[in-house]
Amino acid sequence: MVSTWISFIIASTFVVGAGIFIGRISGAIGERLGLGKAWAGAVLLSFATTLPELVSSVTVSLRGDTAMAIGGILGSIIFNLLILVIVDLIDPRPIYHRLSFSHVFVGLTGCMLLAILCFGLMTGLVEKGILSSVDHIGFIGIPSLMIIGAYLLSQLLILQIARDDASKSSGASNDEQNSNASVFDKMKTSNLFFLYGGIVAVIFIAAYQLGVQAEKLASGYHLGATFAGATLLGIVTSLPEVTNAVTCARRREIDLVAGNIFGANAFVIVVIAIADFFYVKSSIFHSLNERDIVSSVIMASIGIIMQGVVLGALISKNSNRIWRIGIASIFLTVLYGISLFISYRFSSQL
Repeated sequence: MVSTWISFIIASTFVVGAGIFIGRISGAIGERLGLGKAWAGAVLLSFATTLPELVSSVTVSLRGDTAMAIGGILGSIIFNLLILVIVDLIDPRPIYHRLSFSHVFVGLTGCMLLAILCFGLMTGLVEKGILSSVDHIGFIGIPSLMIIGAYLLSQLLILQIARDDASKSSGASNDEQNSNASVFDKMKTSNLFFLYGGIVAVIFIAAYQLGVQAEKLASGYHLGATFAGATLLGIVTSLPEVTNAVTCARRREIDLVAGNIFGANAFVIVVIAIADFFYVKSSIFHSLNERDIVSSVIMASIGIIMQGVVLGALISKNSNRIWRIGIASIFLTVLYGISLFISYRFSSQL
């Protein structure tokens, strides 16, 4: 068990290290392409920081532990939103009234995909009847196809919104841009993409080890699959988002942080659909037991509520704070605690 922990920590360290640089590189690419940091966070950065979830979920799905895969995804979504609480504590100024309104669409996309995920999970409870005969094609669940289709359509709209926002903000002062200049801003575009690909490869390899070692730890400590996924996988695979958020918050690049979180929360749901393609025994939604399904639906619902809290604070430009923490951050912290309690209670009764 000691060697498993050592391997787990080493893989986590590589993921954290990669997360420190990937945000700066993604932001530089977004500015170089003229699409802005909000788009860079929602697309480039979210893809890179979501690789641990993608690799670890596919890995454990291939091993047949689909409950841990889905639990890891949902735990990651909920923990990603908790990162905004960390940013709120780091930055002495309220954060939500400084965010671009374009994040609202990405956040709503995440809520829609979570709702489709809940539908897919609930079909797993139906053993007989019309749902069981029409909710999959072969071993691929129709909810998975709906998730992929909705995500691809949303990406086209996000690209259009980013272009519109970039054209409106083209008059930004050079002084503001130079204040956050970094060594990556001076690199050639081709070198930026090469460096981006290299760090993505590091995350990919380390994430594979994370999935393998997390499964061993869960088995060794007899943890329930959903709870183990929400903690071991959910938190650790979100380490790139954490390190990137802390780095960007100190540089006051809040749009890059929010774009990463909302974009990652949308893409990780697509990861479940991708894992469904690799789980050839049946639809992944039919592979969970009833207790894991109910636990996952509750966690997904809490994820929708938490994302709704953030979107509400963003739309209303809420700046109310108690001491140094915003009202929205307090709600997020409480809801995150509730989600862990529920997943643990369901797992402990298995």
